[in-house]
Amino acid sequence: MFSRAKTLLLFLCLIATSKANLIFGLENGEICLEGTQCLSGCCHKDSLVDIYRCAPLSISGARCEKDGLYDTYKYCPCELGLECQKGDDRELYCHETNH
Repeated sequence: MFSRAKTLLLFLCLIATSKANLIFGLENGEICLEGTQCLSGCCHKDSLVDIYRCAPLSISGARCEKDGLYDTYKYCPCELGLECQKGDDRELYCHETNH
């Protein structure tokens, strides 16, 4: 029996044969397997049962992650000019760089 990931991969491969631009250059909200497919570079899902979707980079004060496996994240990396740093609660948040 196919797992969800294999089924999704098969579905995306079938779409790719007819429309190659659906695999890369994906807009926010579109289903993805890895961040390189997304214009933002972030392939995101909220929980274990969600499907990965392209999402915008995190803004100042938002939760973030520095590195994700295949650019897949629970929290997207920071926008340009921001840095992912530990907050007082030991979680990572986007902050302006001090340069």
